[in-house]
Amino acid sequence: MPSTSKKITILGSTGSIGRNSLEVIENLRRNGTDLGIAYLSTNTNIRELSLQIKKFTPKGVIILNENKYNEFKSTHNFKNLEILCGKEGLNEVAKRDDYNFLINAVVGFSGLEPTIEAIKTGKDIAIANKETLVVAGEIIIPLIKKYKNKLLPIDSEHSAILQCLKGEEEKNIQK
Repeated sequence: MPSTSKKITILGSTGSIGRNSLEVIENLRRNGTDLGIAYLSTNTNIRELSLQIKKFTPKGVIILNENKYNEFKSTHNFKNLEILCGKEGLNEVAKRDDYNFLINAVVGFSGLEPTIEAIKTGKDIAIANKETLVVAGEIIIPLIKKYKNKLLPIDSEHSAILQCLKGEEEKNIQK
């Protein structure tokens, strides 16, 4: 893979938002934008993950489900591909400094810790994981301010709220 100016990791790459993100990245690359894929993750959809690996050649992948991780390792042999497992794998990748933009599209509470780890390493984050903000917004927002990251909502509901608030003064917003 040629040297890229923006290296992206997608947690939840085999879900709807992850697949759409890869499609957008592919279109941007086709039009000359310098983007690379560092890491991809799935919970159980190792078939889709293997197709994504062939197309985007990431450095590594994370498979959350241990049985699917073991199945993937025994049935696939991608040269120079790092394969990590579980929540520990997500958190390990989130801390790394070999990429600079995280798309968090994992479902549920499992997206919280990797989001926090990525913030602490200075990455900008596109977040589709609503639960992270609902459960821990009081933690995430101060961290974003402290580390001066960008947090971009990419799921429909919280992206719509951001669009409604654009141009409004904070003092006029009550909730």
